[in-house]
Amino acid sequence: MASKRPATNPSLQLYLLPKDKPMLDYVLSRLAEILSPEKYEIVESIFQMYRTSAGFDPSVMAKVRFKRLKAGDFKQALAEIDSEIGSIIQSELMQDQPHQLLAQYDAGMERFRQLHRQFRISLELHMLEHDPAPNSSDQEKVGSFLEELGALLTLEPDSNRKLVLMTLLFRAASLSELPGKHIRPYLDHLAANTETIFAHSPESRKYVLGIMAHYHVLAGKAMRMNWLEEAEKIVRVQDQGDDRIRLRFIRACIESDSGNSEQALKHLNEVEHLLHKSTSKTPAIRNYWVRLCEMKTLLYAANVLNGQHDALQQLALLQQTAEDHGSGRQDSAIITLEWRALEQFLNRKPEEALRLFNKALEYRTERSLTPWLLIDRYFSCLINPQSGPGAAATEALLMKEMQEPFYSVACERMFELAASAVPSQAQQE
Repeated sequence: MASKRPATNPSLQLYLLPKDKPMLDYVLSRLAEILSPEKYEIVESIFQMYRTSAGFDPSVMAKVRFKRLKAGDFKQALAEIDSEIGSIIQSELMQDQPHQLLAQYDAGMERFRQLHRQFRISLELHMLEHDPAPNSSDQEKVGSFLEELGALLTLEPDSNRKLVLMTLLFRAASLSELPGKHIRPYLDHLAANTETIFAHSPESRKYVLGIMAHYHVLAGKAMRMNWLEEAEKIVRVQDQGDDRIRLRFIRACIESDSGNSEQALKHLNEVEHLLHKSTSKTPAIRNYWVRLCEMKTLLYAANVLNGQHDALQQLALLQQTAEDHGSGRQDSAIITLEWRALEQFLNRKPEEALRLFNKALEYRTERSLTPWLLIDRYFSCLINPQSGPGAAATEALLMKEMQEPFYSVACERMFELAASAVPSQAQQE
């Protein structure tokens, strides 16, 4: 614990202290309970110079009338301060249980690391949220953020900081390929503590309500709509266009999850209207366009399979719109490939559809199951006569168990109709 003492005035107890900031802050907090405000100002300056200046000797400060104190008064104050430092060092904590002081130091350093990492993740998330061309390495970053935020949330002692961390976790999850999977474990806690969260952070109300409306699938349609309408009231007052788009997407998801695909399409048309009105060219808006086309494609595909063949015309338009707004995205080529495969299946060209779905599977390298990976696998199994009995049904069950908002229910309907369109496979299963 001892540090190298300068040649001048080596008797000062100050030199027994390490120059680590957390340790000096701890001793400073102890001195604050003992010293007068005037002496505390002196010791604060002394600690700062002691930590940053090699060979610092506080006694020379008397010569420059520090704080306008006369040399004799300063020396007396310094002696009293140093005596108190000695008392802390020789206290029962130091004399009988020195490991406790080391523990205080280690805890201070660990706390500093936790807060530093929380702040850094917040900045990195902001960069990812505004990335015009997201790629697979971004998903690796998001995965590491989610893992680390879960650990930080467990370690965080302050209840208000826990709320901040939970918000960061939701932001990270929304950038992942399976947001529902990562958000779902926290939804019951979130729903039970909304008033506490809103009291601490009123500005988070619309965001938290939107999260619950979007991802709390098991809460039922009525409760999800209630949360959504509360969020929409806030957004109407604030008149923020991007939030109106986001909440309209959520309304479409809730209707789709309730089996109302036509109502979902109506709300997606409203999203399209809002996007056309938006003057923003941000990455978020461009990604909204791709998401809109993706959701419409799945709903229209089910309609085509259900006999509404006029919906087939929409698929080419949606594909072109997604390509126009999704240029620069690393996954744009895979998305185009998958939509062409689905279009070929709907046009009753199963061999070409199978070739394209299998090609897409070669590019889908996700470590975990995602909706489009399961879609590719389902149709590959459904079309391929060499697939084992029940292979496609297994993929459909995995999609249902995923409980991902919109995808699980929308794809369940599409899969059932697709199975009816492939008699040989349906009979095999």
